[in-house]
Amino acid sequence: MANTIKKPEDIFPEITGQLQTAFGKDLQSIVLYGSGASEAYEPGRSDLNFLVMVTEEGMKNLKRLHELIGGWQKRRIATPLIMSKMFLENALDVYPIEFLNMQVQHVPVYGDDPLSALAFDRTCLRLQLEREVKGKLLHLRQGYLDSEGQAKKLRDLIKISLVAFLSLFAAILYLKGSPIPSARHALIRDACVLAGIDGDIFSRCLEIKEETAKDDLKAVAPLFDQYLLEVGKMDDFINQLKAE
Repeated sequence: MANTIKKPEDIFPEITGQLQTAFGKDLQSIVLYGSGASEAYEPGRSDLNFLVMVTEEGMKNLKRLHELIGGWQKRRIATPLIMSKMFLENALDVYPIEFLNMQVQHVPVYGDDPLSALAFDRTCLRLQLEREVKGKLLHLRQGYLDSEGQAKKLRDLIKISLVAFLSLFAAILYLKGSPIPSARHALIRDACVLAGIDGDIFSRCLEIKEETAKDDLKAVAPLFDQYLLEVGKMDDFINQLKAE
């Protein structure tokens, strides 16, 4: 069995069979979400993330997955999110950004689609957005100081932090009633236009994250300075959303 999964759909029958064996009639649906459900999927580098919906009774059988986890991880199949419909419904006000991003990029694999019909409370979404951006801004400032200005450390900080902003951009577009593109550069462009911030900075950071940009360490420090500045502007924009 090859470890590298060239196309996510190639693994669907196997995953479905394994989860049916584990949960039986308590398995309600399987959904692939994240980069594996988009054009951003890179075989051998991207993880495959699955949301698995089971009944409350099915939660008692989680231990049946123990023998599968090691094999999945070797093939970059992340440990799945297992939840019930009741848990999902009760978690929407706490994690609206996470579920919104699942909704934007997902592929139903088995059973009903639990994500397509989800709607998100605007107040809950804005509050989480504000909390996340302020937290990221503080983290970036702290990381900047810890780096002591070393370009390699700043580059790593960009790589670690950038993906989280993609999720936050989706939330901005949702709050403004705009379509949410699945392509990453289009997502950055559209959200930054709405927020009045420089999308080119985030696009350049994305290229560093995806390792598609020339590895020019001399350019990293000034880019990070601009990155930090634009995240500050993003925070200002979200503060303004309180009045809407």
